[in-house]
Amino acid sequence: MAATPRWRSRCRAPMIPEKTRRISLLYWACRQVLRFYLGVLCPLKVCGEPLPEGPFILSMNHRSALDMFMYMVILDKPIKFLTKRELLSIPVLGPILRRWCIPVDRGHYDRQALERATAALRQGYVVSVFPEGTRHRELAEQGHGGAVLMAARAGVPIVPGGITGSYHIFRGITVRIGAPMRFAGRLDRQERLASTAQLMQQIRSLMAGTG
Repeated sequence: MAATPRWRSRCRAPMIPEKTRRISLLYWACRQVLRFYLGVLCPLKVCGEPLPEGPFILSMNHRSALDMFMYMVILDKPIKFLTKRELLSIPVLGPILRRWCIPVDRGHYDRQALERATAALRQGYVVSVFPEGTRHRELAEQGHGGAVLMAARAGVPIVPGGITGSYHIFRGITVRIGAPMRFAGRLDRQERLASTAQLMQQIRSLMAGTG
């Protein structure tokens, strides 16, 4: 019987074993700054299931603009973020984010963003999708179906997660990782709604520490 990963039984500090990968100097520098902040000034704890090998969709609640930067610390895989197009027009920050972000036009079905995200998954990237669509202090009652649709099209799992705590200095963040969820085949509207509700419920359970 395989040994139970240590992080299943309790939350612990960073984090996932490092692997040798080619990453840009800018990405490396950002990770070092973030690791210091989230490792010392604002302790980050991760618990739950181990992350799968290969590409997957990372889908969590969205509390802060810093969530996406936290992902850069807990992952040792290249990642792309689905983010609102307006964010990429911010001076200085926008050109940096374009390296890792797929812009989305909110408010309607963005086929181009969906196709780019699916292509990134097939190239081996992890893709971050916040099913709430925007930041909420508490988890939204309903989620958007993009994550489920992408997972089904690309044939990759969704890894749900729950974020609790605060990024304020000396307070700390806890991230609970759930078991991968798979949604295969061509989903009709009702199946997509039901699968998205299932994803949101799993995120809710992880935030409460019961997932």
